[in-house]
Amino acid sequence: MKRRLLKRKDIDHAWTEHRVFEKTRDCPFLVQLHYAFLSNERLHLVMDYVAGKDFIELLVQRGWLTENEARFFSAEVILALQHLHEVGNQHSH
Repeated sequence: MKRRLLKRKDIDHAWTEHRVFEKTRDCPFLVQLHYAFLSNERLHLVMDYVAGKDFIELLVQRGWLTENEARFFSAEVILALQHLHEVGNQHSH
């Protein structure tokens, strides 16, 4: 029963993610979903490839950002969150 419930929660979460991607197709500050399909046991999402490091890797490697870099990254996050809110999504992380 618990295993079934977890799978149901996973399915609900996956559908929520898919709906968010559908609503944010035109935002240049968010990765784009191009296609989604199911195999026997997995949901596959075909998304933009983003080369390089993620933000945490950059911070761990360098230990700091310049003031201009901090402004730049902060602005990108704010614009992405603003777009999510404009299309009716609330960010919870």
